[in-house]
Amino acid sequence: MPTNFYDVIVLGDDLAGLIGAALCARRGLRVLVIETAETPPEKYAIGPYTLPRAPLPFPCEPSPAVRRVVAELSFIQSLKRRLQPLRPAFQIVLPDARLDVSADVDALGREVDRELPGDRELALALCARAAEVGKLLDPVLGQDISLPPEGFWERRELKYTDAKLAASAAELLPGAPAGHPVHAIAALPAAFTLATDPRATHPAAALRAFDLWRRAGALLQGGRDTLRQMLVDKLRTQHAGEVRRVVPGGLPTRWGRIQGVTLQGREETLGAQALLCARPVAELGDLLGGRWPKRLLALSRAIRPTAYRYVLHLVLAEAGVPAGIAPVVFAVVDPTAPLVGDNAFALYVGEPDDDARVLCTVVANAPAPGDGENLEDILAALRRRLLRRVEEVMPFYADHLLCVHSPNQARPPEGLDVDARDTPPVIAPEPLWSSELPAALGVGALPYDLGIKGVTAAAAQNLPGLGLEGEFTAGWCAARLVSGAAGRKRDYLKDEVLLGG
Repeated sequence: MPTNFYDVIVLGDDLAGLIGAALCARRGLRVLVIETAETPPEKYAIGPYTLPRAPLPFPCEPSPAVRRVVAELSFIQSLKRRLQPLRPAFQIVLPDARLDVSADVDALGREVDRELPGDRELALALCARAAEVGKLLDPVLGQDISLPPEGFWERRELKYTDAKLAASAAELLPGAPAGHPVHAIAALPAAFTLATDPRATHPAAALRAFDLWRRAGALLQGGRDTLRQMLVDKLRTQHAGEVRRVVPGGLPTRWGRIQGVTLQGREETLGAQALLCARPVAELGDLLGGRWPKRLLALSRAIRPTAYRYVLHLVLAEAGVPAGIAPVVFAVVDPTAPLVGDNAFALYVGEPDDDARVLCTVVANAPAPGDGENLEDILAALRRRLLRRVEEVMPFYADHLLCVHSPNQARPPEGLDVDARDTPPVIAPEPLWSSELPAALGVGALPYDLGIKGVTAAAAQNLPGLGLEGEFTAGWCAARLVSGAAGRKRDYLKDEVLLGG
């Protein structure tokens, strides 16, 4: 017998689930978000430094999907105050060139003329092609429709856009010769901000990421912690939602419908009308006691991690940061090779603190282990190679290095005398997905229906080809499906405006 009952329980720590939870609570549903010991902290302390789990670029503020969520939850101004627009939007480092990329097409043309003479037309064609993809996706992301689509009518609704998008993004840039650097320029922003393995990223997803980054490159001050806190505050203080840190023990079902969540180590069951799964779908099956529905099992096998996003923090004295470096740099060693391992990396350069120290964060994509390999050894080797690669972008940085630490590795920081007992727990690296599922508009993967009545997916796996924008979209779509099933079908944002709320 349930000891407590909720309209919606959210299980997992993907932002899509928290966004869906806040929207469901906003629409009048009783919501509980379950956090577990595995929910990674967004910040951690090591020695005198407080470091983030990972940087949070936020180039998706103009997205209709993001603006719709922010407007309904009423934190437009809070978000704008914390956004740090980037000028330039980002910097590209090629083997023999370094150029700034911004929304100003003429400025980009001049950069290309200086660094890649004769390639201005290709660069401008890339911008036009990426903008075309954006114009096709924007209306879909603003519609009252699920993406990926659910059911015949939604698939039919998207069929026309899907056909046009396929024609627009069959290749990144058909006019560019194979191996031309412009291909890497187009693919680099997606490689470090989407939830897909760069080797499996659809051209439409790469072009969408490039277009958003070029037009609205920004960082969110405070990172993911700031965004989570905004959502939790809305959930708790304004809409009476709850957040509990417990360990789920299982998911009881009856006649194929979810009944709630049992708690490990407690004689307690939390009843639920609906469950939002904000974690990888394979982990949901582990809570069903081995009784995997056929659809859930098929979905878990069709989307799997084939790479992981590795984060390495470098704390430098300010003198180690070269003049002219941008806050966000995407670097590639061999533009013709996949953007994994030490062949490509992103570098986030922070502002100096009061003690003239600068946090520089290196982000790279580590390939998943093959037979006889393990991820720990792969990350250790990648770390050594990345430290050498960084010197090609920031010469002499090693002379000013104060601390090196990765939250993804169980090893003490370099440059600090820290007791092993004070080393923070390892934070698992973010998985990057490859999918055999239908790629809706080139950006979708996991459907919301997982084959268990009352369970809806709301995770990075739904729209891995949109990155953070995809998590906003998936959260809104999941909330739409759940609140609709519960009879909350009104347009609450419209009602509030009409009533003068």
